[in-house]
Amino acid sequence: MKRQSIIIGPLAAALLLAGCSSLDVPKWRWPFAAKPVVAPDIVDEIVFESPQAGSPVTSFPQYFRRNTLVIDMTGAGAAGSVVMRPKTAAGWPVRVSFRVKPGSFAALEITAEQRVLLPVVGAARRPTLDLPLPPSFLKARSDDPVYLRWGAATNPQSAPIS
Repeated sequence: MKRQSIIIGPLAAALLLAGCSSLDVPKWRWPFAAKPVVAPDIVDEIVFESPQAGSPVTSFPQYFRRNTLVIDMTGAGAAGSVVMRPKTAAGWPVRVSFRVKPGSFAALEITAEQRVLLPVVGAARRPTLDLPLPPSFLKARSDDPVYLRWGAATNPQSAPIS
């Protein structure tokens, strides 16, 4: 009898621990450790349209970081173009920024009433770069389209996207 209890005791403890391992227990961490980063909430402020009729539309995830609308272009190809319009009648957000991967393309060209050419640095130490538009570039109450083109660096005299 004593020999049987010696075998059953550790076996029961092992089964109990195996059963408890499947429970959803919060991960323990030190109180002064860094808090885990929470993923941003995806929003839908900008409508992406194709510049040419019938061609596929490339849309990008958007989210707010404080009061700046960040358009995440980390999944963009080597070259492309798209037309952006605000979704609501309120118009454009006050601040807009584009998140890109360094070296994925050479430049980002934004054309509205003005033209802005944002170069993408190929040898950055960070995995992503945020390229902000000047605050005065977009008129807040306007619903005019904005043409976005990315790819090789373009010359300053290039015509807007038609």
